[in-house]
Amino acid sequence: MKRSDKNLQGVLKRLFPSASCEEMETARDRVLNRLHDQLPECIHAFRFSPGRLAKTESLRPIEQVYLRAIYLSRDGAYALEVFKKAEELAQKELNLGSFYVWTDRMERRGLISKEIKQHNGCVQAFLKITELGERVLAEAVPAEQEAIVSLGYFA
Repeated sequence: MKRSDKNLQGVLKRLFPSASCEEMETARDRVLNRLHDQLPECIHAFRFSPGRLAKTESLRPIEQVYLRAIYLSRDGAYALEVFKKAEELAQKELNLGSFYVWTDRMERRGLISKEIKQHNGCVQAFLKITELGERVLAEAVPAEQEAIVSLGYFA
């Protein structure tokens, strides 16, 4: 087996060479969802392969707020609880629609995990920070503090 065939992305690329990146990601996610019940331990290896995370992750300020809100829940929390905590941390009103967009992006990057659960008679997303998310958040806080200090020199 060739080295490129060892990961799902490589297999899909060989099978569908003219497919766009979005189509490839959609196909990959469909395959992973079908395999989820049969091989749950393989999901993590395909989604968060080392090559995909080789570049340094950086956080936008709003991502940092959302990630910090999830981190503070420790064992995870439902999306609306995280959103309320994020508004508290940001000390301003945030947009709920954009919250779901940002959490989807952070899930695709492997920073958080999302699980759909039944809660209070409603279907809600349960969010939990991943190990990668904790590392990126830990690196982002010192970088933010360093930027504030360096900006002080220009004031």
